[in-house]
Amino acid sequence: MQNENPSEERSRVMRSFDAATNFVHAFLAGGRGYTSADIEAGIRRLKEACDVMEQKYGEGKNAEFTKTLISQGRVAVKEAQIALAERQK
Repeated sequence: MQNENPSEERSRVMRSFDAATNFVHAFLAGGRGYTSADIEAGIRRLKEACDVMEQKYGEGKNAEFTKTLISQGRVAVKEAQIALAERQK
């Protein structure tokens, strides 16, 4: 976003990552009412959030912490993909 300082940008990216992660975890925890399209969109959002975090914050200060979050996000993506595939059988 234009005119966004680095701290604001990082906060926005983290909020997006957190929201996507929370959605996927809610589905994995057995949350009801999710359509397949909802789940696919949530998986896509989390993948994109991981990619953005890796591109912007995968190096430098706090890189180790960021890489841990990304790894956890990608594990959640794989688990959600498996759960979705099972659901669609």
